[in-house]
Amino acid sequence: MELKREDERRGRSHEAGSMGAATLLAAFGFGLLAGAVVTLLTTPESGASVRNRLKRGAETAKRELDGIVGETKESWDRVRNETGEAVTRTSTRIKEAAKVTKEAVTEEGTPVPKVL
Repeated sequence: MELKREDERRGRSHEAGSMGAATLLAAFGFGLLAGAVVTLLTTPESGASVRNRLKRGAETAKRELDGIVGETKESWDRVRNETGEAVTRTSTRIKEAAKVTKEAVTEEGTPVPKVL
């Protein structure tokens, strides 16, 4: 029962972390949009000049965000790979420990029943 509660707490904290990242990205996007609107409404420059500046700014933002997305994907790939390797190592160690334990118990003359 306690393990289930712990799993539920972990699930909630994981979901909350994901929501935090999404909220942060949404706030960043909203701030970017608000800044662009304020710039358009308060600039003394011609429309063509403002459009060119906005276009360059949007291209720069896109490059930056593409870089962030790429780095995030690489990080998640590393985490996934390292987690898989850790699970494999742990599984091997558990199997080895079970084998050694079974051999130790069998040597003492007590047969070990098969579970599976």
